[in-house]
Amino acid sequence: MLVDYHIHSLAHGERTQTADNLESFILQGIRKGIKEIGFCDHDWVEKKPDFALFEAMQKKYPGIETRVGIEIDHILGREEEIASLLRDQPFDYVLGGVHHLGENNWMFDHPDYKMGYQDKDIDELYRQYFQTVEQAALSGFYQVMPHLDLIKVFGYRPQKSVLTLMGGLLEIIREKSLAIELNTNGLYKPVGEIYPSCEILQASCKMDIPVIFGSDAHQCDQVGRKIEEAAALAYRVGYRQFATFHKKELILRDLDQLAITSVKRVI
Repeated sequence: MLVDYHIHSLAHGERTQTADNLESFILQGIRKGIKEIGFCDHDWVEKKPDFALFEAMQKKYPGIETRVGIEIDHILGREEEIASLLRDQPFDYVLGGVHHLGENNWMFDHPDYKMGYQDKDIDELYRQYFQTVEQAALSGFYQVMPHLDLIKVFGYRPQKSVLTLMGGLLEIIREKSLAIELNTNGLYKPVGEIYPSCEILQASCKMDIPVIFGSDAHQCDQVGRKIEEAAALAYRVGYRQFATFHKKELILRDLDQLAITSVKRVI
């Protein structure tokens, strides 16, 4: 059973949510053998999804489970706004993504602002990033911490061990019963590898932190992209289950025979 829990059907606001648009992502998921598909548009694109539209797609395509989430841009100081945004909305899960750092809210993962790395201490930058992710994890807003080491997106690497720079983040994630995400989009970025690194994933596995799979698709042809490779990596470091969500309840699934066959093929 393969799943993709990180779909941005509206991309960065280039599209509006219509039945045809949503259907294009679902049909690609079916073609890729995805059994559960999770839509989680950025909160700055769509704060209040049309849940009825997703329900209609579920009825039309009962062979693939449709989940509705949202990716919140966790910026320090937004806490009241985020709480208000999430209140009384029936999301299946909420991702807490960190894309901005510092007083000027530098968008560190956007190629237009890549120059910002050049005048910074990379180790300190990693530490600042993970401290911000830690605040997101402590907030109580989220079920999933996505692309956990997104700060590596352009290939800037710290001198110290990344686990050292993370401080107590993984312990907090475990204590808060959150999941982390294996996000394949990093394979298509300058860093050229899945988020998070194998080192972080191994530590998470040893701590029994659940993992979900996501492509971070912004176009329908990206649905399910390299999910089998993510399953292979999870299996290789020791995971035998992965997480899914329904009405914010975390449900563990076995990396069953289909996934294990895919794992062996990828390895």
